[in-house]
Amino acid sequence: MPLPSRTAKCPNCGAPIEFKLGSSAGMVCPYCRFSVARTGETLEAIGKVADLVPTAPRLTVGDQGMVDSRPFTVGGRLQLDHGSGPWDEWYVELEPGRWAWLAYAQGRSYITFPQERADAPPYEGLKPGAQLKLPGFSLDWTVTEIGQSRLVSAEGELPLPATPGERSRYVDLTGPNGLFGTIDYGASSADAPHIYVGRSVPEGGLKMTRAALGPRPEQSVAAERLRCPKCGGPITLLVPGKSERATCPSCRAILDVDHGTLSAVGRLDERRMDLTIPLGTEGTLCGEKVIAVGMVERTTTDGYSWNEYLLYAGDGYRWLVEDNRHFTYVRDISPSDVNVGMFGTSYKGKTFRRFQYSTAKVSYVIGELYWKAAVGDRSQLEDYIRPPELLSKEETAKELHWSLGTYVPARDVWKGLKLPHEPLDTSEVGTCQPNPVSLAYMGAVGGVLIAILIVLGIIFEGAAGKQVASLPLKLLGPGQAASPDETVVYTERFEVASTTTLEVALDTNVSNQYVSVAAALIDDDTNEVRELYVNAESWSGVTDGESWSEGDANNSEYLGKVAPGRYVMRFDAQWGRESGAMSGEPPTATVNVSVGERSIGTWFLALLAIAAPLIFAIIRKITFESRRWSNSNLSQD
Repeated sequence: MPLPSRTAKCPNCGAPIEFKLGSSAGMVCPYCRFSVARTGETLEAIGKVADLVPTAPRLTVGDQGMVDSRPFTVGGRLQLDHGSGPWDEWYVELEPGRWAWLAYAQGRSYITFPQERADAPPYEGLKPGAQLKLPGFSLDWTVTEIGQSRLVSAEGELPLPATPGERSRYVDLTGPNGLFGTIDYGASSADAPHIYVGRSVPEGGLKMTRAALGPRPEQSVAAERLRCPKCGGPITLLVPGKSERATCPSCRAILDVDHGTLSAVGRLDERRMDLTIPLGTEGTLCGEKVIAVGMVERTTTDGYSWNEYLLYAGDGYRWLVEDNRHFTYVRDISPSDVNVGMFGTSYKGKTFRRFQYSTAKVSYVIGELYWKAAVGDRSQLEDYIRPPELLSKEETAKELHWSLGTYVPARDVWKGLKLPHEPLDTSEVGTCQPNPVSLAYMGAVGGVLIAILIVLGIIFEGAAGKQVASLPLKLLGPGQAASPDETVVYTERFEVASTTTLEVALDTNVSNQYVSVAAALIDDDTNEVRELYVNAESWSGVTDGESWSEGDANNSEYLGKVAPGRYVMRFDAQWGRESGAMSGEPPTATVNVSVGERSIGTWFLALLAIAAPLIFAIIRKITFESRRWSNSNLSQD
């Protein structure tokens, strides 16, 4: 049952305090900064809370707004330290007795609601990427971050009393379609876990409707007034309300910007990089208006480097990855939408092939970033491809991130961001660069080829030639002497009406024999002679118990481009056996002469000419993929 609104005195200093929200069970006294617990009608002072760390918060106690079209009132704030600086979470009431936490991290806002049932898997053994169930939900949740927090400070009303310096273990989760959850395990296994479930809120989904009265406790320093604490040089933040880290262009200091005044936390190395995309560049990429605000260089353990440009798109952050003059436009996605299976990794129904893995470190940073990046930060990376898309996994011992990239041609980057000069060419194949030979093109070529082959087959099958001569050849038996002309035979005169192909077909019954025929086409008007040779042979036997055979008793030869005219053909046939022995009866042999016949070789030449574009396309496609996969390190598994 919600507790009634109540005005009372602080049990530590006696100053008047008021619980305005019915769901509040704790408060930080605004006068003495003692944490006060509310139990029934009794108030108890728990301990003094440290002063708030200046963090230029987006919200303050008393603000009112709308989240996903639902009104809320900010009742209080917790400041937690996860190991890299303070983190703000706002306690908001959406309706009497219905409350939630609002948080902002890494360019996104989150709203989570307490769950009545707090059954949770043991904290020990969980790691990024693990799948688990939550009570009341049938879907699988993915662990994306594991860590510990410490209560730094607090203000206003709270759903539970704040214990100064309290430590707690937490696990962050993601679910499909933007769902988000947190399990607070407390300081030890003896503490009961608290589960909070909600989702990420789009940039436009969180709006202010009424600011709290009075001065805001911490105001953001105007971007044009910021100066580097190391050298005093001017610092202009491109996204002043969202950046957590920046670099000074003058003295190269690395600056924390989640404070009201900038704080130097490190220094860049001495080298200066020539950026392909200068910071502050604005334009349009993949249909989104963006501004380049930062850049991170990553380097693998074997020395390979690439650049990742951080872009702010109005509703969140994007990355433009430059790798060997190829560009990929990258968005964060929920790990719960990725399915890593035995037969492939898929995202929303699309299957990706594992391409490479590496251990990479941050080797250079410049500009503004939405997290506290540091040179030397290491992570495990895995890439999966489905050109033109790239699915990437980044994992550390405590966090897991997935992202989806889309290949962008360099000329589109130059055009969209209005960059000077022209992009430099590269002979390397990009990781997710689309293959210039598409399957659609190959399918179209193949379809046309099949249709042409069918037509050609019909033409060649249906266009049988005209036989103009058929006669037996003279093959003398053993011991029969022959004059030079005794084996020569001639056809009757025949006419050719138009330029065509002439076929000489030799049919024999040779068996372990051969027949060789010297043929000549004689123009009856000009006596011009064209010669050709037709051979037929057939051999068989048994070797080492195995039967074998080779040759063909029939064969054909062709003469092309036979001009119109009157012709006679002459044939002179010889035969023989193995090793030239001339024993046994001679074989029989007949020649048939036809005009208009088409050579099977001609058909194959036509086929080759037609198939050449398809063969060339297949070779190009295979070569392109071979060059792409030569950059993969999977063979080193």
